[in-house]
Amino acid sequence: MKVSGLLLFVLLVFTGGSIFAQGIDGVWRGYFFSGGDSVKIVIELQTRGNIITGKSYTRHYEPGGHLDITCSIEGRISGDSITFREKKVIEMKPYFKNTNCLQQFSLTLLVAPDRKRSMTGNWKGTAAYCGKGKAYFTERKSRESNYP
Repeated sequence: MKVSGLLLFVLLVFTGGSIFAQGIDGVWRGYFFSGGDSVKIVIELQTRGNIITGKSYTRHYEPGGHLDITCSIEGRISGDSITFREKKVIEMKPYFKNTNCLQQFSLTLLVAPDRKRSMTGNWKGTAAYCGKGKAYFTERKSRESNYP
């Protein structure tokens, strides 16, 4: 009996994080807020162990139109704590030469009584003029990852 208890403990220690991390794979839609403004964002997450990779898709509304940006993302998960950053811009439509506002997110995974999952927390830009604020995401069952 002691051997099976030890085996269970070892399995939980070495696989617990990766089992939990696999649970966030997929598409999440949300917003990040700064002051009175909100920006729609879709993220596609893939995990391997506690490492997160994927893409973010944002739509920024500007006077006279909008700006769609796709970025690669990287980060980590530890328990219900999720951190990731936009690593680089993959695509921008229309192209703006001086746009350099990549975001960093620090989130907590929440599970509601009805088992719907969300992530909430804070974001900040990589440059001071990019802003900072709150962020909120909800899990989507669909693999669709169109712009918000």
